[in-house]
Amino acid sequence: MATYDGFTDWNDVAASFAGERWGSSLKAEDAVELIPEPEEVLVAVNHQEDYEGDAWVVFRNGGKYYTVEGSHCSCYGFEGQWSPEEYPDAASLLAALSKGDWTYGAKKDHIEEVKRLLEKRAGGVAE
Repeated sequence: MATYDGFTDWNDVAASFAGERWGSSLKAEDAVELIPEPEEVLVAVNHQEDYEGDAWVVFRNGGKYYTVEGSHCSCYGFEGQWSPEEYPDAASLLAALSKGDWTYGAKKDHIEEVKRLLEKRAGGVAE
C-alpha cells in the first residue's frame, strides 16, 4: 500500500532523515544502512511549502506500527529527526489517529487512508 508523496521511495526517506543537521548528508545506500527499510510502509509524506517543509512517515515491522514526524526550514532538512514512535498494534495507532491532532506533515487524505487500513486490520478484516 505504500504511498509516497514528496518522497520517491524508502531510500529517499532514509537519506532525508539520516545524518546530522547543518550540512551532514549521506548517500542513499549509506542512509538505508542507518534507517533500514521496514516490512511495510503505509505512507511517507514530504510536504514542502516555500522554504519550509514537514514530513509524516507511518510504517510497520512485525505487528508493531511506527510514526515519524519531521520539519525543516530553509536552514536545514529532516536530518537527525528520525525518532519513531511505537504503537503495539493497529488498534493503538488507530486510536491515536482518531484523536484528530495528527496534522504535522500529513494531509487529511493521507490520514484517512491510513485510518481505513488500520480499521480493517484492527477489526480482523482481510485486505
